[in-house]
Parts: sequence; structure tokens; C-alpha cells
Amino acid sequence: MIIVKSVLLYINNTKKESDSLKKDIIEFLLDKKIKVDMRNAEKKDHKIIDGYDLVITLGGDGTVLHALRCMKGAHIPILGINLGTVGFITEISKDEWKEALITYLDGGLRVSNRTLLDINVHRGDKNVFKTVGVNDGIITANQIKTIVELKIYFSDTEIGDVHGDGVIISTPTGSTAYSLAAGGPIINPEMNALILTPICPYSLSNRPMVTSGDEVIRVKVNKNQRSDILLTVDGQECFNLEEEDSVSFRELSNFAHIIMSDKRSFFDVVRTKFRWTGGPRA
Repeated sequence: MIIVKSVLLYINNTKKESDSLKKDIIEFLLDKKIKVDMRNAEKKDHKIIDGYDLVITLGGDGTVLHALRCMKGAHIPILGINLGTVGFITEISKDEWKEALITYLDGGLRVSNRTLLDINVHRGDKNVFKTVGVNDGIITANQIKTIVELKIYFSDTEIGDVHGDGVIISTPTGSTAYSLAAGGPIINPEMNALILTPICPYSLSNRPMVTSGDEVIRVKVNKNQRSDILLTVDGQECFNLEEEDSVSFRELSNFAHIIMSDKRSFFDVVRTKFRWTGGPRA
């Protein structure tokens, strides 16, 4: 049995069902003598989430991403109730919330430990930006039709240059997001790995690469880069890069703790969401 004394409801109020659903969940939790706090999922609010036994999100995958980024690896399980469209991380449907919550409190649901990205931007000798990523960090031009010139390192080893629209560095959890759309592989989200995926590279030799999660991936903006470069984290936070800036991506020492559904596996979700059929049929 799981002991839960306090819960944070993290709510995307733009979702139509969130208002009625939160009332039902609050009533359920209060009946069990569990303290409940609420917070609106606003992109500009990066106040740290800590001090709770459980976080429940009402929204889509973006709501879970934002909550996890505010948690910064705090050892708190998160239960995502899907009110969005895709629902890769938010595994629990709105009709399953009570059953899932009861099963979790009874100790019947598994918690998946997921890699988080520790992202730092170095400018000369200074660390000018630091943040946490759940899915990915993306380096692109700040305007369309502009080539980005980047140099890639794995730890201290130079891998080569990427000339194209940019690069994506993703966690296994983020492998089914932008990285997949750019031709990257699907990785089991509990693996210890990092993925580098070039975006529309000009060289046929630039291909996605998977490396150990113990590696540090470093991306350096080449000198004389003619256009503005942007680092975007999980599609929610941006930072403008300059010539010769170096961006490092490594595993955070803490993990995200995501409560899994007992009704479907990761590959069940992959098959249904991507409509894999095994090929055409007559």
C-alpha cells in the first residue's frame, strides 16, 4: 500500500473536461483524508514543485512535460490523466482515473524511472543558461530557410559537423516526439541512452546516433554563424545562442517517476498511436 498524505493537482484549464474532472478527483482524495493543492499549468510559471507525495496532471503530454520540468527530478511520482490528443506520457484516460488512482494507492501500478536532460549553455568561461529537459533540446536557426553550422562532440571526442536545419538531442522518452519525425529511432523509454538526430542535414553521412546515457553530448555553434540560433527545450523554453556557444546535454542525476497504466504497454501505445499494422493488407 502506498502512503499518500498530500497531492498536487496540476491542471491545464484550457481543456474542457478539466473543471468537472478536478472536482471529482478532489472529492475522492478528500474522502481519503488526503491534502490537495492545485496549480494552473502555465508555461511562464516555473515555480519548483516539491514537498508532495503525488502529482496528478489534467491535460495532455505538454502538461506532464511542464510539471516534470518544474519538479526538476524531485522524487515524486506523477500520474498523467490524458485530456489531450496524443497521450504518450499521459497513459491514463479520463475514464480510467479513479480505477488507476485506487490501484496505485493499493500498490498495484508500476512507476517508470525516466532519464532527464541536464542542459547547460557555456559562453566563454561562463555558464549563461541552465535548465532541465524531459523530451529534448533542439538547436535550430531562429528563422526559416537558414542553414545552421554546428560541431558535435561526444564527451571529448569530436564526431563531426552538421550543416542543415539543426539537431535534436533527446531522451528515450523523447524518442517518439520531434526526433522520430526527423527520422530518429524509437527507444524503449526506460533505457539508459541519449539520441542525437540531425534535422534535414546537407550530408548523407549525417545520421541519427544513439549513445550511452553516461555520455555528454556537446554541440558548439561554429564561428561566423550568420544567423541567429535558438535552443528550444521541450517546446516550452527558449534561449538565444551566439557564435562559439557550447551547449552540453547529459543525464540529470535524478529521474522522472511516471506512473504507468496496467492496461497497456509502451509498445501497445506505439502501435495504436502510430497505427502500425504490419504492412498493407488486401
